[in-house]
Amino acid sequence: MRRTLFLLLVSTLGTMLGIGLIGMLLVGAFSEPPPDAIPAGAWLVFDETLAFNEQGELPDALSLLEGIEPALPLRKVIAAVDAASSDPRIVGIALYETPWHTGMVGLAELRAALQRFRDGGKPVLAWASQYEEAGWYLASVADHVSLAPLGVLEVDGFAAEVMYFTDALAKLGVEVQVTRVGRYKSAVEPFVERSMSEPDREQMRALLDEYHETFLTATAESRGFETDTLRAIATEEGVLTAERAEELDLVDAVAPFDVFLDSLVDRGGWDEEQGIVAQVGVRRWLRELPADPGVPGPVHVVVVYAEGTIVDGESEDEIGGATLARSLRILRDDDDVDAVVLRIDSPGGSAAASEAILREMRLLRDVKPVVVSMGAVAASGGYWIACYADRIYAHPHTVTGSIGVFGMFPNVAGTLEKVGIAVETVKITPTADLFSPLRRKEDAELQRVQVWIDDIYEDFLDRVAEGRGLERESVAELAQGRVWSGRDARDAGLIDAFGGLQDAVAAAAELVGDGSVTVEYLEPEAEPIESMLLEALGFEDAPLVGVGAFAEIAALLPPSWRGLAGEVRTLLAAGRRGSVQARLPFTLRLR
Repeated sequence: MRRTLFLLLVSTLGTMLGIGLIGMLLVGAFSEPPPDAIPAGAWLVFDETLAFNEQGELPDALSLLEGIEPALPLRKVIAAVDAASSDPRIVGIALYETPWHTGMVGLAELRAALQRFRDGGKPVLAWASQYEEAGWYLASVADHVSLAPLGVLEVDGFAAEVMYFTDALAKLGVEVQVTRVGRYKSAVEPFVERSMSEPDREQMRALLDEYHETFLTATAESRGFETDTLRAIATEEGVLTAERAEELDLVDAVAPFDVFLDSLVDRGGWDEEQGIVAQVGVRRWLRELPADPGVPGPVHVVVVYAEGTIVDGESEDEIGGATLARSLRILRDDDDVDAVVLRIDSPGGSAAASEAILREMRLLRDVKPVVVSMGAVAASGGYWIACYADRIYAHPHTVTGSIGVFGMFPNVAGTLEKVGIAVETVKITPTADLFSPLRRKEDAELQRVQVWIDDIYEDFLDRVAEGRGLERESVAELAQGRVWSGRDARDAGLIDAFGGLQDAVAAAAELVGDGSVTVEYLEPEAEPIESMLLEALGFEDAPLVGVGAFAEIAALLPPSWRGLAGEVRTLLAAGRRGSVQARLPFTLRLR
């Protein structure tokens, strides 16, 4: 009894302290004067705590108190760069560390914005304690690139790692049975095989080659190299010391951080009040920009985001089939909306949910123009929901295609037996428990499911052929679950043109007719309390001071461990009752 009372007292005190802390933060947010004006000669700072994705994330109080910053929408990060180019308060851009975790498409779009900024006449300076490929890919556009004295620069190419769980699952008593269509539909392989199949290796190597060539070509051009020269360095040396990187002109200087700060002061300003180099973080800078830059026009285009795995029903964290379908239906019935752009960054997921979304896309296109803009990934179900658009835009490095389906059925009866749990089942018909994870499927049952899978695959081919105006035979040749880069997809007719989100918006407006455009983005909006916490906790107020707590913790984990939870989620999602998946056959993590 005493222990119970003690625990209750501790819990109550902890809750009261938490409420008190939040209260003090809110009082501070209400009582503090508005943020000071951006100092003259300020540097717009991109540091390693900055995270971004397609749609952005809503801040929540717990994450903020733990020091985890919500991701910004990619379009806003790019808007911050473009706006700084013409604003007299910003003297240049400082890239500090820059190992942002995002796909090649996001990196390429941000890199293009940085190049526009530099071409506009303002400097870009970069410094890092070490550079991996992603960081140097961005930093290579800078006027001056510095590397810490004991740092290294990695140009040894890209690698992708896939974990195989078959033996581990067997030790736990878990059996996974599968049905699938498509020679390249390898999403099930980590749970039923012990090594990578040749078709999977073939398609993965093709993507890595595409990324590597882009990396070599872009960075070599920015640094004044021949591509073959940089390729030789990558092949023969790979990982370079700071001194060797300077000797080869891959960086401009080997310098400690304080020297980098001095160079910012020399070329910019000094914030007397803060006693630091005049600077502004991206979040703070975005609060200075108008919510909707540009002149409103008569053509109203709405951008809808489809980011994450496609799941059945409602969802805010992923792409809920019912949720997105309803949004499209509302836009179809809204006479004030002239056209819709669907921005997709998804590996796919539930075939049923994908079909529900596609149905609304077809109905929407019957009423008004609808254009698809593909981000880093629009594959399998992510391509399914795109194929009926009037036009499809993608980046050369967009991962797309993967036209195939699979079903995966985990059986945990062996696990239960290991721990002494027995299961008895009473059923009316032989297949009443067909999708139960507590028993093995008979061969006849799997054959029945395979017929179902085959029918869905044939439907997928029909959708693509009709939506894209292709011969069904040619679609069948492109399919088989094969993953394509955006470049290959354009050659095959799966997409219409290369371009980003703004190109898709312009195309949608063009389909409506002449006139200037008002663009509305359906992004999540933070509640007032969350916005106040974000500002009260001082995120991005002094971006050159250090990294956030999340970055420090994440750095301690091996990359393979960080992806383990995602693979487990894939297995659990695929094993849901009656769940047929149209999903990318692998989770691609570059290093």
